[in-house]
Amino acid sequence: MQSENQITVRPSGYREYSESFKAQALIALDLNDGNVALTARQLNMPRDTLASWSNGVGISQEVLKIQRGVKGPLADEFESTARMYLEHAQKPEIIEKTSGYYAVVGASDAMKSAQLLRGQPTSITESHNQTELNVVLSDALAECIDVTPE
Repeated sequence: MQSENQITVRPSGYREYSESFKAQALIALDLNDGNVALTARQLNMPRDTLASWSNGVGISQEVLKIQRGVKGPLADEFESTARMYLEHAQKPEIIEKTSGYYAVVGASDAMKSAQLLRGQPTSITESHNQTELNVVLSDALAECIDVTPE
């Protein structure tokens, strides 16, 4: 039987992570499209630790609660940023100088991040035919740009 005051010996280099850090790491993993190696490198942590968290090992309900509380507002912020980039891309002086390319790329990246956080697909699969593609793209564009007739 272990004494209450007994110290547990941990392997050298062993780190303990807060619930908040775990939640942030899982959000970063989502934003990196599930790339464990990249995310672990960015967070300066062991890849195996992050991989186990992504499989639910060592993840408490508190971590999931924190994650849910952050992901929604963060996705909304990315979507708002995408809208700002698209509005910027439509300005005549921007179109004249750069054809709005960088603003559109920025908007695309921001929308992808929002979709990843919401668990939505970030690409169109080959199963869509051309008509379906046009409908999907039209709907996405209508959501991103407030199209009001003049």
